[in-house]
Amino acid sequence: MPEAKVILFREPQLTICIEPNNRVIVVQANGEVPSAMYREGMELATEQAIERRLKYWLVNNKAGGIITPQDQIWANEVMIPQLAYKSEIVKMALIEPADTLSQLILEGMMDKARDITPFEMQFFEKLEDAYVWFEEHEDSPGL
Repeated sequence: MPEAKVILFREPQLTICIEPNNRVIVVQANGEVPSAMYREGMELATEQAIERRLKYWLVNNKAGGIITPQDQIWANEVMIPQLAYKSEIVKMALIEPADTLSQLILEGMMDKARDITPFEMQFFEKLEDAYVWFEEHEDSPGL
């Protein structure tokens, strides 16, 4: 029987849910996400990742739009430090966006975030590959 998901935030452009058994938070973008909605959703996701002591953060941006320069700065200055210093996240997986510009923006954001994050970050083409990568952590000695 598939695991029940806890829906935290649901709008046509953005859905955020938790898979409690896997300790995963999933951020699903669908097209252009307005700035206020993006920040509200990311703040909620960050709070819940910290509060629920989640281990994995999955961003499925395959159908997502472009993150504005202001939201990129906000994410790197506000959200990422909270995840880095207050959460138990050990891996962040990003499903590659369909368009090249969005891919370059996310790569730039990841490069900046790597300077402060203690967790691993990696891009994947397929959702299934990200879940396999998450499971590898469980099998690693010493973790």
